[in-house]
Amino acid sequence: MIEERSSRLHRSDVGSSASRALFRHDTLDRNTDSFRLIQVLPDCSDEGLIQLSLWQDSISRATYQCLSYRWGDAARHQAVLINGKKFYVGENLFGFLQEVHNNDLGVNCGTALWVDSLCINQSSMQERGHQVQNMGQIYSKAQQVLIWLGGRHTQAPALCAWVRSQSRDGCPASLSGHWEQVRRDPYWCRAWIVQEVLLAKHVSVIFPGASIEYGLLGPAIAGSTDLSRLDEDSAAQLWSFWNDHWSKPRDRAQAHSTVHWLRHERDRNRFWELIHLQKTSKCADKRDRIYSLLGLVCDDLDFPVDYDEDAVDLFWRAGEHFNAWEAPELVDILGIALLNSTTSHDDTKRMTGESMDPRELIESLSTRPDLRLRISVRRATSTASSFCQGMEKVRCESRDCRRAPPLECTQYNILLCTNARSNGPTEHGCIHALATPLDEPPREGFWIRLEAHHGTKTARAELPATALQILDTDTNVWNSIETWKSLGKVLDKKDLDRADRVKLLIPAKYAIWIWYGVHLDSLDQVEVKQYRDLPSAQYILPVDRVCIRESL
Repeated sequence: MIEERSSRLHRSDVGSSASRALFRHDTLDRNTDSFRLIQVLPDCSDEGLIQLSLWQDSISRATYQCLSYRWGDAARHQAVLINGKKFYVGENLFGFLQEVHNNDLGVNCGTALWVDSLCINQSSMQERGHQVQNMGQIYSKAQQVLIWLGGRHTQAPALCAWVRSQSRDGCPASLSGHWEQVRRDPYWCRAWIVQEVLLAKHVSVIFPGASIEYGLLGPAIAGSTDLSRLDEDSAAQLWSFWNDHWSKPRDRAQAHSTVHWLRHERDRNRFWELIHLQKTSKCADKRDRIYSLLGLVCDDLDFPVDYDEDAVDLFWRAGEHFNAWEAPELVDILGIALLNSTTSHDDTKRMTGESMDPRELIESLSTRPDLRLRISVRRATSTASSFCQGMEKVRCESRDCRRAPPLECTQYNILLCTNARSNGPTEHGCIHALATPLDEPPREGFWIRLEAHHGTKTARAELPATALQILDTDTNVWNSIETWKSLGKVLDKKDLDRADRVKLLIPAKYAIWIWYGVHLDSLDQVEVKQYRDLPSAQYILPVDRVCIRESL
């Protein structure tokens, strides 16, 4: 069928380059698993342009390979023909198409390929969202993923021969400069690379006139890495992650179960390991630091991709979905990924530090005055014992809350703590609340007194009983706890700290307060927070799990 399509297209190749219409994508059916594929045709046009055939197909039925590459400078492009019409591609992609056309890569002209910049209508935000939502399927269903590092690696045949030799003597001096070019290639800093590589059945790295399996190249990269500078070595980090989660399975069935585990693990810890790796990765659209991971951590529709949504809205949505509000450190990591505006765009350098500027986040609340965040209740303590001892104030007994001031109480209050940390106080604040009955002794109604602490200062608010909510696991809907009796039953759970089923719905400005110690009326006093060492999600993970930066 592909041969018939290409022959018809070749016969229809008439007209000069100047008179050709520009190619426009047809509408894609977004209600199915439709996507587009391309094929490089064996003959150039009369004007000498590379010709491509493009058609729609089904992800579940098609046989194809995927290309993983850098788009490069958008201002530098070359013309090709797609279905007989002119289309402009970046120089890096053009180099790949030339290699395929010349049959120098072992990829035949008849091979069906998926290439994002060609197969997705980039001018349609709705289509981009649909295709990115399906990206996990696209890469996991492909026969092979081809990593194209570009045409500048002219010594690739000799380098590949050295890597295959598995010599322990190190890289030959004659190739050392070229080897550094490969290890430091800007490709390894791409945001999309983690999903593209981890979901692939087979990965090959291709150069002009040479190719090598990623399973051979990765160990060579890791073996020549200075571990003290691992944070600056994206290629080594990727290999460590790939080796940990993909190369260990003994057979193909076990390998597919690994992908299944990556995508369907019940908790959200996997997301934080990945975003910790990705938070300063290179991408033209910083929202892709989130979207590029969804194929690894979500079911297809679990977290919708929406390119009509700005980065700030995505921050609030992703934070809620992946439980960032449980720890300020996770908020910092998410903020660096989506809101940090000081990241260098020089792909030849890795940043040695990051600036987390909360101004953009704080300013976003001016257009979202009713924004509420759900924060898990970790501990619940009756104040009766403190009151019986003659005290009219109660202090949270968690060692993580030692800096929090005591709260005035009566014997009928219930102290709620939302602090998720397990290794003592930090520079961030924490939120406590007192559930207070409307009548004493308690009958039915109650209200909540919120106390948000940061340093020695406290911000207070009164919340209705409906701010305390419990998750209905059957319907996945949050329901309000409206009576004192039901409150007691809900909080009397030994697994309260781990279940994440009881949450406090608070105004977002109080979360801003504990994260940064800033009130909305003090915006001019906000200081940019400089990190010598980027915040780690490690403490929030189970004891047997480590973040990628330490894993190699």
